[in-house]
Formats: sequence, C-alpha cells, structure tokens
Amino acid sequence: MYVGTQRADHRVELTTLDHCRLTDDGIITPHLADASPTSATEPMSPSVAFPLLPDSVAFTASVPVDATEAAPGQLLYEADVQPVGSDVVRMRLALPHGIEPPLSHRLNVIDGSAHLIPPGTDTSSTERGWLVRAESFSALTERTDPRWPALRPAAEPRGPQARSTERPETSGATGFGQLLTSEESALVDAFRKRLTKVARAHGIINWETLITYAGHVPADFIPEDQVRLLVATGHHRSSGKPVLASLVKLAGQRPGLPPFFREVLLGLGWESDLTDAQVEGIWAEQQKAAHRCVRVPAPTTTTVPLTIDSDLVGRLRQHLQLVARGQSLIKWSSLLKKVRLVPSTVSPTDAVRLLVAVDFPYGSGRPVLSSLIRADSQQGGPVAFFDKVLRELGWSPSSAVPTARAAWKAERERAYALVAQSVRGTVAPQRLAEGGAFWTKRGLTRTAVISSVRASLISAARRQVRVGWHTLATAAGFSPDDLSDKARALILIEVDRPAGPTGVLLSSLVISTENTPVPYFADILQALGRPHTSRPIELGRIRKVEQARVFEAYQPSTEATGT
Repeated sequence: MYVGTQRADHRVELTTLDHCRLTDDGIITPHLADASPTSATEPMSPSVAFPLLPDSVAFTASVPVDATEAAPGQLLYEADVQPVGSDVVRMRLALPHGIEPPLSHRLNVIDGSAHLIPPGTDTSSTERGWLVRAESFSALTERTDPRWPALRPAAEPRGPQARSTERPETSGATGFGQLLTSEESALVDAFRKRLTKVARAHGIINWETLITYAGHVPADFIPEDQVRLLVATGHHRSSGKPVLASLVKLAGQRPGLPPFFREVLLGLGWESDLTDAQVEGIWAEQQKAAHRCVRVPAPTTTTVPLTIDSDLVGRLRQHLQLVARGQSLIKWSSLLKKVRLVPSTVSPTDAVRLLVAVDFPYGSGRPVLSSLIRADSQQGGPVAFFDKVLRELGWSPSSAVPTARAAWKAERERAYALVAQSVRGTVAPQRLAEGGAFWTKRGLTRTAVISSVRASLISAARRQVRVGWHTLATAAGFSPDDLSDKARALILIEVDRPAGPTGVLLSSLVISTENTPVPYFADILQALGRPHTSRPIELGRIRKVEQARVFEAYQPSTEATGT
C-alpha cells in the first residue's frame, strides 16, 4: 500500500506504508514522523497558483536562465508563452530537471500538469514576474498551429548535419544553396512547382503570395532567408536554365527590378561587380526565358471518332439559327456545351465533319450557319478549321471573297439576311406534296403520314407527355433520319391546320433530343397565321402556353372533339 503526503508547496510524495499509528491528530505515517516538528509548524507564506488545462498553453523561443534562480530539481527558462485565446507574453517557465530541454526553434505545447504563479508569490525563486511551472511538454512537428497564431518559431539553426549535398550545381555559388534543412528543401520544392505554374501562365508572383501557398507568412523569413531560398529554387548559371526567381517580386514595390535579385544572381554564379543596368537587363532576359522555356502541355483529345447523328446535327442547327436571329456570334466551346459535348473531346477533324453536316448542302438559298461561330481566343475571328469546312462544302475563292476570313464575314451577313427573311415570312410557306419519290418509295401517302403523326400526338396529349420524332416517325412507318427539318415542319403544319386560328396546337408537344424545343416552331406558327416571334424567350413562352392548352383539352376526364 502507498500513501501520499502533500507538502506545503503543493507537491505530493508517495511512500510505501509499512506501518502507521493512530493519534489524536490522525494517522501518522513513518514519513511524517521523521519530519522535523519545526518544519511542520513553520508558518508558510501564502502561495497562489492557478491550474492550467493540458494542451492549452504553448511556448517557443525558450532561453535557459541562471540555474541559481531555479528551485531545487527544476530548470528555469524564459520563453514566448501564449495561452489559447490570449496574446503572447514573455515569461519564465519552470520544468523538471530530468526531462529533455526544449528547443528554441520548435513550437512546444504544455501537455501535463501546470500552474500559473503570479509575481511575488513564488518563494522558490528570486526572479520576479509571472511563472509557469509545468511537469512536461511536447514539441509539435509543424512550425505553426492555428490555436496559437502569434507564436512564430525562429528558423532551425544550421549545422553541418543539415547541409544538403544533392545540389552540385550550386557548388560554385556563395554557399546559399548548400545550407538547407529538410524542411527548407521541401519548401524549395513547393516554390519551384508554384513558379513553374506562374511561368506557364506567363505571369509573375509576389513573394508574399508565394510563401502563402507554402503555409507561411512574411514574418517567418528574414531577408537572408529569402535570398537563400530563391537561390536554391534556381539553377547555377552554368546550367543554362532560366532563373525562376526572376518571376518573383515584392508586394507594393515599384515596377521593375526586385531589390533582392542582385544577391540571387550572386548566389547563382554571376559576377559581383555587375552594374545596376546589367542586373536589370539580366532580370528582364531571365524572366522572358522562364516564360519561353516552360511549355504548356497540349490538351489531350479522345482518339474515338465522334458519332455524328441527325439529332446532334439538328441541335447544333437549332442553336445556330437562334444565334442568327439575334444577329450575334457564339464561341465554339459554348456551342459544344449547349449540345452537351466536352470541347476537349471534339478533335478538329470531327469538328469539320460536324459543321459540314450542319451546313450541307451549300447553296445560295441556304445559310452557312458555321460562319456564326467564332474562336475562343480574345482576338475572335473564325475557328481555325473554318476554311476546311468551306472547302468540304464546295466553296471556292473569288475576286470579291478571296480568303476564308473574308468568306466568314460575307457568309455571316448572308446567314443573318436569310434567317431574317424566313422570320418575316417574305417567302410563302410550302404545302406538303401528295406524291413524290419519297412517299412512293416507302409505300406511303401524304394523308397516311399526317394521320399517323396526328394520332401519335393525340395519344401523347392524353398521356400528358411530350414526344420526339423517333416516336412520330416510327408510328408513320419511316426513319427520322429520312426527314429534314423543313419536311418535319411541313408535316406538323398539316397536322395542326384543321385546328384553325384558335384550336390547340399538337405540334407544341414535339421536342428535340434532350427535351429541347424544335428549331422550326416559329415557322409552324407563322404558316398557321398564329402570333409568332424570333425571340427565343418569348417563343418558349408561347410554346409552353400551347402545351398547357393541349394537355387541358385532352385530359382523361374531358371529351374533347373537333380539334
């Protein structure tokens, strides 16, 4: 059995209890019996100690204090101490004699029993001021911790064991690049990766921003550290590689040469007697070399050819017709995203095939909708493959339009005019012919096709759903790929013609792939004498109103006839 004795200074001593005796004052252990009566009855000066929670106080920059000022069995230090949620205070720190001394360049956390002793209450030391008496501490692996943001340990002292031998290209320099700790080597690697990205973007970066990416703040480095790390980030002059430090400047400095660049050049093997003009010339030359030597890798594209079907071509044509009605342009990448294609997966060869399908056949009465597409670059202009699209369509240069760029402008104006003419209705709408090789070849008639399409649309209305041309063509007995947009519009016009000027429009239920409206709905409205517009938002509102009317007319509980 063990018994604990708490002394006047709050220490607890544990001893083996072999025997004891009972007195009027209580149980007397052998240890208390051996204590001198004078010490037990000696009046003690009042001692005030505030207990501290474990892991709530950290310290750094510890410096040993003269041992004569410490209490027996303890070592005394001065350190920067910060409790959680408080400011940093320089105060004394008492630690047991037997533990490993704290390192001044590490961030340490008091993790055991500890007390905060106010000035004037510590009788074990002649030193006045606040004192933290702790039993143990732990050194953190990181240099900083968000719980103690104001504690910034100094850089690790450089010694022979911390010197790097893996950078022979700096052997002829001033020695900056050879004095790297393992932590600094990792920091240099992070700097080099970030500066490579900056070079690819043909930009520059502030020193303050660069170290932020590595988890540091400007106060972590003195000017000598800044130069040493930037030298280590680069390569010796003899390697012929660009100086990445030429991409670094200070925040708020005047445009031009950074103040530290001369010392960086000296560390990388340049002469020490360079004039200011020479240093500035080298800085500008190295900055251009860094931008020039770091290449941006070409984007990868899929090796699988793009499948081009009528639905995809129709969706592209629909979007381009809307662009033409607004007399505007659209970026190539934006157009592909509208039809749910990833731009990087469409090769130039596939792009040519796709746009040729949109604009074929080429003729004076048809717009070249691909002329409404512009390049993604800030300079604009036609896409790089527009000339190949024109050649595939059968275009040839002339004295009036000698180049593909000139054709891009001419065809764009012609597309605006043709689409505007179609919207204004200057061309009388055609009627679906009764005979013809198309119907005869498939054993169909005009009346049968219109009847089948109307029946399919009425069925969809009763089910309160919308349908696409795959469903309508299957019901009529032909493939949807057999019909152009013009033929589809003529069929739907004949389907809705009996409805008159006020009946419901079954054609409003027809959608393209991916639930988008058909591009010729305005043509159907115009041919039937209904209110129409070329504005996409207003046209969409009209279509929704007509769809609601159809669904209401064909509700299961309603006997709708004469539509």
